[in-house]
Amino acid sequence: MAPSKVSQHIFHTFVPVVLLVAYLVALLAFLAPTPILADRVYLMHVSAPVSAMAVKPGRRYVLSNSTEIAKSQPRHKRDEAALDKRQGTIMVPVAIELQIGPLGACYTNVTAGDKACQAPSFTPIFSDLYDDISLPTDVASTLTTQFPFSPTFLFISLCLMFIQLAVLAALALGCHKPQGNLGFIARKQHRLVRVALIIGVVSLALGLAATGALRVICGSDVKAARDIQGVEADIGSGFAQLWAGYTLQAVVMILLVFEFFMTRPRKGKNIVPIEIKTADSPLKA
Repeated sequence: MAPSKVSQHIFHTFVPVVLLVAYLVALLAFLAPTPILADRVYLMHVSAPVSAMAVKPGRRYVLSNSTEIAKSQPRHKRDEAALDKRQGTIMVPVAIELQIGPLGACYTNVTAGDKACQAPSFTPIFSDLYDDISLPTDVASTLTTQFPFSPTFLFISLCLMFIQLAVLAALALGCHKPQGNLGFIARKQHRLVRVALIIGVVSLALGLAATGALRVICGSDVKAARDIQGVEADIGSGFAQLWAGYTLQAVVMILLVFEFFMTRPRKGKNIVPIEIKTADSPLKA
C-alpha cells in the first residue's frame, strides 16, 4: 500500500475516534447531575447549613424518626392526616449540599443521607428548589435562579457534533472500502469534509459560547457564596469535561482543515491535443 494511502487510512481512523471521545465527554457533562452522575459531575457545588427543616406541605424535606422525605402535595392543599403524622418530627440542624448542572440540580441532606434531583429541563428553575429545601435567604440570593439559554445552546451544539461524527464515520467507511457499496462516498471525500467542517464550526462556536456563559455565571455565584460564613462553594468537574470535549473537537477541526486542502481537486488547464500532419499521413478527400 502506498504511503499516501496508509496516511489516509490512519487519518480516517483517528479523526472519528477523537471526535467520539469528545462527544461522550461533553455529553456526560451536559447530562450530569440530572439524570446521571449526581455525585460525580456537576458545574457548581454548594454546601450550606440549614438551621431547621421546615414542616410545610409541598416538596419540603421532613426529617422524621424514620428519616423519610415527605413527598409533595400542592402547597395550597393541607392534608390534616399528614400534618398529624408530623407531630413527631424532629427539628434538627442539617447540612444541605447542592450539585447544579445544565439541566437541573440535585440536593443531599447530609444529616439524613437523603438524595433527590430535579426533573431534567432545558430551563431549570432553581429558585423552587432553594425554597423546597429551606435554603437560607442570604445563600439563595447569591445563587442563580435559572440558566436562560445556555443549556439549549449546549444541546444544539451536541446534536451538531453527533451529525459531524456521523459524517466522518461514513467517510471513514467509504475510504477504507472504496471498492464496496460505499465507494461513492470516497469519490465525494472533499465535499463531505467541507460539510463536516461547516457543521463543526457551528457546533464548536455554540458550545464554547454556552460553556463560557455558564462559567461566568457559576464563577460569580461561587465567589459570592464563599463570602457567607459557613458556606462552601466550588466549581465542579463538569466544566473541565466540557472544555476537554470542545478542545478535542477543535483538534479534529484543525485536522479537517488540512484534509480539506489535501483533497481539493486540482484545477489545471485543459490541454487540447494538436494533430500534426506528416507526408505519410493519408489525406482526407
